[in-house]
Amino acid sequence: MNWYKKIGQSTAKQPISGKPSVDTTDPGYPQKGQCEEKTQDTSGLNKRCIAKLWDDTEVFLVDGNYVRNHADVDWVDGGSGYVYRFIPKNEIWVEQVVNSKDQEAILAHECVEFIFMKYMKKDYNTSHSIATSVENILRQVGRILAENNVEKLL
Repeated sequence: MNWYKKIGQSTAKQPISGKPSVDTTDPGYPQKGQCEEKTQDTSGLNKRCIAKLWDDTEVFLVDGNYVRNHADVDWVDGGSGYVYRFIPKNEIWVEQVVNSKDQEAILAHECVEFIFMKYMKKDYNTSHSIATSVENILRQVGRILAENNVEKLL
């Protein structure tokens, strides 16, 4: 069983570049209309719900420039409410980036970090170190697959 439940694509605006940050034509992409209304966002944050974890934690793509300009100048790539006070405790935010492989690795990092902090009661430094190791492994596997012209394992 997957460790997450995919949920719908919201009606929030696309990233400033105008390009979708994920491949919405992928058959595995969540179907529209499954996000709850409260998760819709029309502010400059461009917050778009993309997944829900088993514990109902919601995962959002957000405009990183908006976060850096309005909340924390040092915010990079992603985070959760266990690291940043401006993110609700039951949310994980990932920056909208053009490269979907980066988003996958960043999402894995943020989820691992979140799980270790929330459920294992580990501090940020320990959780971040473990999450960085997982992210590095995923990126290495991605490079190996790309070098061997393998698009997907499953």
